[in-house]
Amino acid sequence: MHKQSGAECIVQALEAHGVRTVFGIPGGSNLPLYEALGKSERVRHVLVRHEQAAGFMAQGVARLTGRPGVCIATSGPGATNLLTALADADADGVPVVAITGQVPRALLGTRAFQEADITAMSRPAVKASWTVRSADELVALLDNAFETAASPRPGPVLIDVPKDVQLEMTTNTPRRAHESRLADNCGQALDMDRVAHAAAQLAGASRPVILLGAGAVRSNSGDLACRLAATLGAPMAATLLGLGAVSREHPGFLGMCGMHGTAEANRAVAGCDVLLSVGARLGDRTTGRLEGFCPQARIVRIDADPQARRCDEDIFLAGDAGDVLATLLPMLESIGPRRKPGSACINGESEFARSGSCPDAGDGPRNVIRMAGEIMGPDAIVVTDVGQHQMWTAQAYPFARSGRWLTSGGLGTMGFGLPTAIGAAMTCPGDRVLLVTGDGSLLMNLQELATLRESGADIAVLLMDNGGLGLVRQQQDLFHGGRDDSSVFRAGTDFAAVARGFGIQAWDLETTCDGPGMLAEALSARGPRLIRVPVDEHAAVWPMVPPGEVNTCMLDAGKAEAALGQNPA
Repeated sequence: MHKQSGAECIVQALEAHGVRTVFGIPGGSNLPLYEALGKSERVRHVLVRHEQAAGFMAQGVARLTGRPGVCIATSGPGATNLLTALADADADGVPVVAITGQVPRALLGTRAFQEADITAMSRPAVKASWTVRSADELVALLDNAFETAASPRPGPVLIDVPKDVQLEMTTNTPRRAHESRLADNCGQALDMDRVAHAAAQLAGASRPVILLGAGAVRSNSGDLACRLAATLGAPMAATLLGLGAVSREHPGFLGMCGMHGTAEANRAVAGCDVLLSVGARLGDRTTGRLEGFCPQARIVRIDADPQARRCDEDIFLAGDAGDVLATLLPMLESIGPRRKPGSACINGESEFARSGSCPDAGDGPRNVIRMAGEIMGPDAIVVTDVGQHQMWTAQAYPFARSGRWLTSGGLGTMGFGLPTAIGAAMTCPGDRVLLVTGDGSLLMNLQELATLRESGADIAVLLMDNGGLGLVRQQQDLFHGGRDDSSVFRAGTDFAAVARGFGIQAWDLETTCDGPGMLAEALSARGPRLIRVPVDEHAAVWPMVPPGEVNTCMLDAGKAEAALGQNPA
């Protein structure tokens, strides 16, 4: 009977699960795996410059395809460097399989060189983690890992493989062609009594609102949501991760709900009598203070994860968002299209959809982002880091297609953007990719410009440079006495020069009198490129709901200036 090493078994399992690209850094404890990986003709390895970036690149694959992305790290610091990316994936329900090397089994627990109990450390940040005790376990564990990562609710998993297990021989062989199983594992029987009850609640509502979350994007159920909205006469809003589920130009779309959402969306949700939440996590940045979140409404919540039910939902429907909406529609379509009393912003009445602007539409950064979206086109993949630029993009980017918006929602991780964009670009090499980032975020994984240069990926990095941590500074100015010294970068960075030092094309809008012309030239180019956009250090994101307030308590620039005048630092 044919024998193979544990490392060869891992590589064959990756091939069997349809993995074509893995991201990582070799080290002493995973060199057998890298030796086997080097012999594969089907799996490409991308050498990153920091293991955290490997985790985010794997997310770029997973967020676009819905299939688990794979990252690899060595033991000790290599493995611990993955944790932030895994926690981020866990927060947003992104399937990632992390494979870490470990010291030989005989050295476990001896404080050996580069030994760390990553299985225990990672448990709060992953769906499951395992330490492999023998090569014979690898096939079953790898199958389990991929299925666990992709099953509702998707998320990251970690397999820790001691070096001697990688070298150990086994007769176990991975089975072939697992990709179809990943697509089919979300099916679960719907509770038809609950669906009928939800339909009755929606049919009887006078002010229904549909809130679209990441689950609506993941299930590609935007068209079904639009049909349901037309049937009910209900406006639609989205969470941060639900943007793109329906076109931003849809006449019934009110924009994003939450801390930096539109006034229309927040008021509609607050005033509804039935809220249909489609795949939304309903985190605090979406709901604001909970007692003020649709206080008079019955909540009908659709979520693929049966464990996601919360005590405040009136009706919880466990299942894929598309499946549930497809079941609800026939129950409601007999009602026919009708206008409900109090259902605002339908049939072209949405000021947000009509104007494409927020109350402070003259804000420069948003105009640049809007223009960039128009130049890049409706099929572009748009990625952001975390900060003001993320919120400006959420408010202004002309989202037209579902699943093309990649951003860190639940964990809000600065440094997410550049590596995630690289992973996305390498997954869809023919697609245009726009990364909108800030100077604070870019500096957290700046070294991956080297990976970008090596990959040659067609990524436009649109850098909003305000010389500090803008969103932190905004809160310090508003709520913490203006003590913002800790969020200002005293020494500036010549980002265009830095990019050129990595061998990347660069433009700086501060050096021209024709900003729109330079922006169009840079975005129309191909290959890795960086465009620096100077931003005033006091530019802010409006509107804004103060932390701990209800979503209808929104500050705009005028209200904030008045408040600061009454309470000077």
